[in-house]
Amino acid sequence: MSYDIALRSYHDKDYQKAMEFCTNFLQTEPTSAKGWFLYGKILFDLKNYEFAKSCFLTTIELDPDFFESYYMLGNILSIEENFTEAISMWKKVLKLRADISLVYSNISTAYLSLGDYNQAYENAKQALKLDLKNIDAYRCFAKIYQAKKELDKMEYNLKQILLYNKEDTTANFELSYVYFLKQDYYNAYKYYEYRKLLPQRQGEYNYLPFKEGDDLSNVKSLLIYHEQGLGDNIIFSRFLKNLNNIDFVSIGIQNSLNRLFSYNFPEKQMLSVVDSNMNFDYCIPLMSIPHCLELDTNSPTDKYLDVDTNDIQMIKEKYSIRNDKKNIGIVFRGGIHNESDKIRNIEPKTLEKLYSIDNTKFYSLQIDRFDNIEQYPVENVGVDFKDFYDTAVFISALDMVISVDTAVAHLSGALGQNTYVLVHKNMFDWRWSGKNGKCLWYDSAQAFEFDLNNIDNIVDILKEKIINFKKVENNDGL
Repeated sequence: MSYDIALRSYHDKDYQKAMEFCTNFLQTEPTSAKGWFLYGKILFDLKNYEFAKSCFLTTIELDPDFFESYYMLGNILSIEENFTEAISMWKKVLKLRADISLVYSNISTAYLSLGDYNQAYENAKQALKLDLKNIDAYRCFAKIYQAKKELDKMEYNLKQILLYNKEDTTANFELSYVYFLKQDYYNAYKYYEYRKLLPQRQGEYNYLPFKEGDDLSNVKSLLIYHEQGLGDNIIFSRFLKNLNNIDFVSIGIQNSLNRLFSYNFPEKQMLSVVDSNMNFDYCIPLMSIPHCLELDTNSPTDKYLDVDTNDIQMIKEKYSIRNDKKNIGIVFRGGIHNESDKIRNIEPKTLEKLYSIDNTKFYSLQIDRFDNIEQYPVENVGVDFKDFYDTAVFISALDMVISVDTAVAHLSGALGQNTYVLVHKNMFDWRWSGKNGKCLWYDSAQAFEFDLNNIDNIVDILKEKIINFKKVENNDGL
C-alpha cells in the first residue's frame, strides 16, 4: 500500500509525500529492489544525484537484472560529464534489453560529446530502427551533420524532430543556423526568434514593462534593448538605420558600446538605464529588428560603423603609429563563460612566426593584460581602452586585425578593416562560416578554421597575407 501511494505521488510530482511513503515501505521491506529504485528516482528528480546513485547501486545488488537502474546510473554519469562510464552503463542495459531505442540514442549523444561521430552515427541509426519517432536520435543526426557542415541533412533531421513535436524549441532555433548559412535570411531571422524560448535564456526577454511583439507598423516610440554578447549587438546594429521611419527610437545598450553607438546613430537616444516610468509604445530586443521588419538580407556587409578622423590622428600621434610600417592589431582571447569557450583562444606564442616579419608593428588589443606578453614584440595598448569607441579608433589607425572569435573581430569587420578571424573548427557558428573562408557578414573579413593540428599552417597563411599586404598611401600619421 505504501509503495503504491509513493509511486502515485511520484508521478504527481509530490516528491515530499512520495519520499515519506517510500521510506515507510523500505522500513518494512528493506530488500525490495523496486522500492530502492523508486527512492532513487525521487532523489534523481530532486537533483540529489549522489544519494540517487547509491539507491540505484543498492537496487542492482538486490537484483542484478534490474536494467532500469543501469539506465538511471548512466543518466547520472552523463550529467556528471563522465561520458565513457555512462556509455558503459547503458551498454549493460542493452545486454539485458536490446530493444530500447532511447538507450541507443543516449549512447549516441554521449559519443557526440566525446567527438566520436562514427559511433554516434551507428547508435543513432540503431535507435531509429527500433523507433522512427525517437526525437533524440534525429537530434544526434542533426549534430553529426552540423559537424560535417552538411546543411541539407542537418535541416532534414531538424524537420523530422518538428514532425513529431512542432514546438521543440531547440530544433526550431537550430534551423536558424541552417538558414543563416544558406543565406535564407528571412527564415533565419524568423527561426532565430526561438532563442527567446530556450531554457538557458529564460529571464532575458519580456522583462520590461512595455508592450513587446513583432508588429512595428504603427509604432511611434520604440525602445530597443540589448541582449547576449557584445559581438551580436555589433552585428545587428547594422539594422538600426532601418528604423528611421519611427519617430522616436531609444536604445538600451551596454555602457561599453554607448559612445560608439551614439557617434554612429546620432538620431537615436542611447540609454544606460531604462526606467519603468519612461513612455514607449513598444520594445523589442536588438536582434529581433530584421524579423520585425521582415527583412530578407543581411546588408550592409561593407563598412557600417565609423569613428571621428580627428581621433584616429590623435591615436596615431600618441602611439607613434608609422605609415611606413604594417600595423597589425591582435586579439588572443575572448571571454570565457564556459569550458567550450576556452578552445577558441590562443596564446601569444602561437603567432610567434609573424613577429619577425620585416617592417611590421604588432599591437595587442586585449583590454586585459597577458602575463607573458612582454616576451614578444607586441605592444599591449588594449589596457588603455575605456570602451569600444576607443578600440574602434585604434583599429581604424591600423592596417589589419588578427583576432580569435570575439567582439573585437566583429567590430573590426563593421569598421571595414582588413580582418582575419581564427575560429576553432569545433565552433559551429553562422557568424563566421562561409565558402572558402569568406565571411557572410563583413566584406573585409576572412575566417580560418583551426585546431591544434593545423594552427601552424594557418599562421603560415597569415604570414603570407602580411608579407603581400600593400598599404594604401595617405598623408596621415607619422
